[in-house]
Amino acid sequence: MGRVRADVAVCMALALLTVVGYLPVARHDFVNFDDPDYVTENPIVQAGLTRAGVAWAFTARHSFNWHPITWLSHMLDCQLLGLEAAGHHLANLAWHVVNTCLLFLVLHRMTEAPPRKATIWQCAFVAALFAVHPLHVESVAWVSERKDLLSTFFWLATMWFYWRYTRRPASRVRYALVLVSLVLGLMAKPMLVTLPFVLLLLDYWPLGRWHPAGWVAGAKASGRAPATRMVIEKLPMFGLAVLSSAITYWAQQTGGAVQTLEARPFAGRCANAIISYAVYIGQSIRPTRLACFYPYWVNDPDSRGRVIGWLAASCVLLVTVSVVAVRESTRRPYLLVGWLWYVGTLVPVIGLVQVGDQAHADRYTYVPLIGLFIMAAWGVPELLPRRRWNAVALWAIGAAVVACSLAITWRQVGYWRDGVTLFSRAVAVTERNYHAEANLGSALLAVGDLEGAKKHSAAAVVLNPDFHVARLNLATVLSQQGDLAGAAENARAALANNPSLAEAQAVLAEVARRQGRPREARERLEQALKMKPRLGDRADVQFALGDVAAELGEHDAAIAYYEQALRIAPQTISAAAFQRIGSVRFRQNRIDESMVAFRRAVAIDRSDPQGHALLGDALVAAGQIRDALASYREALHHDPHLLVVANNLAWILATNQDPAIRNGAEAVMIAERSVRASSEPGYEQLDTLAAALAAAGRFEEAAATAQTALETAVANGKNSDAQQIRSRLARYRDRMPYYE
Repeated sequence: MGRVRADVAVCMALALLTVVGYLPVARHDFVNFDDPDYVTENPIVQAGLTRAGVAWAFTARHSFNWHPITWLSHMLDCQLLGLEAAGHHLANLAWHVVNTCLLFLVLHRMTEAPPRKATIWQCAFVAALFAVHPLHVESVAWVSERKDLLSTFFWLATMWFYWRYTRRPASRVRYALVLVSLVLGLMAKPMLVTLPFVLLLLDYWPLGRWHPAGWVAGAKASGRAPATRMVIEKLPMFGLAVLSSAITYWAQQTGGAVQTLEARPFAGRCANAIISYAVYIGQSIRPTRLACFYPYWVNDPDSRGRVIGWLAASCVLLVTVSVVAVRESTRRPYLLVGWLWYVGTLVPVIGLVQVGDQAHADRYTYVPLIGLFIMAAWGVPELLPRRRWNAVALWAIGAAVVACSLAITWRQVGYWRDGVTLFSRAVAVTERNYHAEANLGSALLAVGDLEGAKKHSAAAVVLNPDFHVARLNLATVLSQQGDLAGAAENARAALANNPSLAEAQAVLAEVARRQGRPREARERLEQALKMKPRLGDRADVQFALGDVAAELGEHDAAIAYYEQALRIAPQTISAAAFQRIGSVRFRQNRIDESMVAFRRAVAIDRSDPQGHALLGDALVAAGQIRDALASYREALHHDPHLLVVANNLAWILATNQDPAIRNGAEAVMIAERSVRASSEPGYEQLDTLAAALAAAGRFEEAAATAQTALETAVANGKNSDAQQIRSRLARYRDRMPYYE
């Protein structure tokens, strides 16, 4: 009972420590780094646990992986918590708390009996470092890394079941539980392929089930199974690991995530692997300047001297630790086990099979660092003489290490608040990081900072002209800024580097539409949807389809697309959707329906001048002039630079037959302001100013202005409009105003 109480007390303390370190995630948003694929732009996941979703989870190789348990976990979150980011982050935190407590319990059970007896505080120290080490922030604060947390839970559960199995090796049920837990872990993330190897290490220490011949001088073999039996016992587990590795490689290879030897030569991969082993050790001791993405630099010709230096130092470090661990394996077996745990569990992600463009990643250390923590927890106490005061020193050292880790973790968690913060940090602490620059551009684009998005996307293109993400970002920004030629150039460059990039086709479709080629725009959109059918679940794509249909005169089809966009994202695009619906109805001369749509748009966003302006146009067409004037004035209140709206308002005030509405003085003021705001006033503006001057009784000025308007219209080939201006000019010369 005393042991149980102690375990419960330690678990409660560990849980509190973990929550304190990670509680800020409750205020975090999703990030534009895999989260769209896993949650925010994945309609199958967002639908929750459906029959079709479960079938998809077990058959899809989405995101370059086959991990159905991870998909089911995200689906369950969406079903229970919706799409609020806080819920998903807190679910990650809960899994991390469970993993921390389970790690403590597994270590405590495995080391509680002689000859491997350890204090409860050594196990608690390992778990505490696991809980709040800054290198683990990425696995917890990133929603998409749920797979790390789930796979580690099953990793530790497998160790727990294995410990119970070792107490009764003849129990088939206990062995079956080990296999089931291993399978579930592999279906969450294939990181567990090294777990059978780790179980062999645990057989050596702390379980003491076998000792390889020659490793322990004078050890008695009685009561211990031979090494061959331990290996045979693990054969089914190794078989599962091989099968999982094959499935994972197939999923990543067919998805295009595995780098070729031409892109990443094997010699460079080996160098990067050796350096990464040393880098992770350095980061575990001094976890500063951490980033969500570390660029691959060992193949950079300009870094050859730096690579040689790092490689030599890393080899010295790894060889030295390995020699010490082997030499001390008799007296201090935890050193060898901890070291081989660290080295072995990193093998699948160390880069010999290069997946992605990163040199290394913090998330890869979630399980491997446990080995280093074990070495520290059991090794440091033996460095100090056995005196009473040393126990106090150990407590102080341990508390200081955990407290420092907690403080750094708290700060590191803050960098995961949103995409802009996350990638700004990565750009700040790394060099030549075109991935971070491009993703920062994407994040800034999502929040409407076009200049910032353009700056960082262009920086990424300079660093790597072939990086399609940066090219696509730049094309999107330039399209929104009106630089259609630049947008088309970058979209085509993105397609050249990634021919299946459907989003680049969508940008080229928008360019074609705005350049007056709606049929080409439709063809490109259809091609984009063939490349990536999920694009049809995006509101902006439905908008684009609607715009093309409207320009082709397919009004009902356009309305259907806009309404579909409303169903997809009602909170973010509803005002714009109703504006488009109203515009289509206006072109169909269905004025009453257009006014209904425009009024809904204005009700949703009262500060949008475009909505008020469109409503004003519809009210004029309906003959509701007073209401139209109010809408135009409201539009100009929010944006005084809407020259067309100003011109319409001035024209009504100058030419309306109702004396209660007509106001020549105000019309002159508005029309003159509009003309002054134009570098080259059009004949329409000059015609309106002439009418306003005539309404104010200033006929000589009206005639002169009308003459200029007439000449401008003739010069522009607007003969029909010129004829009307000529008719009004005659009235002004006869000192007569013009009323409609």
